[in-house]
Amino acid sequence: MNLLQLNPPIPVETPMGEGLAQIIIDYSPEYSIHWVVFLQENGQCWTFPNEQIRAQRNITAGRTSPEKPERISFKELLKQSPAFSSETESNTENPR
Repeated sequence: MNLLQLNPPIPVETPMGEGLAQIIIDYSPEYSIHWVVFLQENGQCWTFPNEQIRAQRNITAGRTSPEKPERISFKELLKQSPAFSSETESNTENPR
């Protein structure tokens, strides 16, 4: 596994909105690289596979209207992942 800290961070589009990619994780040639991104909307840190990341608009580089990944909300993400949904349901039943 290799980690690469991006300096400067790269502005990217993710399924959860715009963010700044800070780190790239390369597990091996058999896997997609993963991007560690801090979202601009709420500051959350998420990791996205390469297939879900797009560079943001950059007029100087000629990217005037880049393709954007399909948007997904945090609630939709929780519904799709059984590990998250069962944990979330138990937390709502027994709040701390």
